[in-house]
Amino acid sequence: LFSGVPGGWRRFGTGAFQYESQKGYIWTSSSITTSGWYRYLSYDGVGFSSAADPKALGMSVRLMRDV
Repeated sequence: LFSGVPGGWRRFGTGAFQYESQKGYIWTSSSITTSGWYRYLSYDGVGFSSAADPKALGMSVRLMRDV
């Protein structure tokens, strides 16, 4: 369980942000050459998926630690 504010993602061509406060995109630790796997969660809890996209996209990084 965690909480957070959906930060959307940043386009690598223009630097413009999209889906702020609507969808949270979080990189995973897995990568494939120039692409990386990410997960996304919608603010209303309806959307959850996993996919690969270029690492040049600006997505959030979630830091975790054992407690």
